[in-house]
Amino acid sequence: MRQTSASSGAALQHNLETHMNQQLSYSVTGLSCSGCVNSLTNQLQELDAINNIEIDLVSGAASRLTITLTTPVEDSVVQTAITDAGYSVVGCAPMDPTTTLDSR
Repeated sequence: MRQTSASSGAALQHNLETHMNQQLSYSVTGLSCSGCVNSLTNQLQELDAINNIEIDLVSGAASRLTITLTTPVEDSVVQTAITDAGYSVVGCAPMDPTTTLDSR
């Protein structure tokens, strides 16, 4: 019994570490300037699950938003925050949990 408990604890720890490093990437339209980037960043910072936000602004096209999570969060929660800030999500994809912003 104890061995199973220790194994479960290790699995739980691994799961938490995976979510702490998990990144999600979104293609977002409507961002046209640094003010838009700041507005979206401020909206997303309201979500406790987000550790880091990176936005690659692309004028006249979809910009790339990459977030790093500290805890699991439903994709719909993030997308709602984006649309509540006045922008549109035109695509999204989970990234490899071992990928960090520094390794891109």
